[in-house]
Amino acid sequence: MSSDTPPRPQKRKHRQQKYRREWEEANQWLDRVPEDDYKANCKACRRTFSVSHGGLSDVKQHAAGDLHSRNIRTQRSQAPVSQFFIAETSPEIDSITAAEVT
Repeated sequence: MSSDTPPRPQKRKHRQQKYRREWEEANQWLDRVPEDDYKANCKACRRTFSVSHGGLSDVKQHAAGDLHSRNIRTQRSQAPVSQFFIAETSPEIDSITAAEVT
């Protein structure tokens, strides 16, 4: 090496990103992994993925994936299970219960 070349700057260490609860406000499908602060859980895909490298950009990258998009569309098109059951406090049930008791 010649003496007129400048020294290389030191590479800075990349700091790992931890999961943040505020990401859940914009992404209802997102949940934390209790035993690992550097991972997130996708409720729609039922998969765990790392957020340690890019943080929020890792979440966005997962959301942009084909599998995730397909799962979200499927969930939105399905009716919730609660729609198929009668509410326990309906007047109809109350009158049937009253008739059975007497």
